[in-house]
Amino acid sequence: MQGRLALFPASARIVAGVDVGQLRASPAAAKVQALAIESQADQKALAEFQRRTGFDPIKQLTSLTVAFPEDARGSGDFGLLLRADRFDEARLVSYARDELLKTGDDLIATKRGRLTLWSSRKDPSVVGPGQQAPDSLELVIE
Repeated sequence: MQGRLALFPASARIVAGVDVGQLRASPAAAKVQALAIESQADQKALAEFQRRTGFDPIKQLTSLTVAFPEDARGSGDFGLLLRADRFDEARLVSYARDELLKTGDDLIATKRGRLTLWSSRKDPSVVGPGQQAPDSLELVIE
């Protein structure tokens, strides 16, 4: 695979994309937003994420693409690409690193051309675009 698809697991057979901007403008938007903050715990977690990263995925996310193999439930392999209007890379990376440190892990960066792939130190299995092991954290910063 080439281009953005090369960032997904090589075993991916199913790819789905959502134009979040278009969804946000639709009549279904209120229902989707209500699901995102359905519980008090979810509201609190989202508020903490927004406070620490400066990123509001409800308002700033423009699209998402997910790709996974047919046996994703068994293998845990998947890829997720999020696009947003704007975000603070340093704050987002800092948040991810802090979350990993809570479990005794850390975040490491791997440059791939103009992209930076971020993965956990315990499972730095991003051996190239589109190849990652189950349960690894990967952030792609353009």
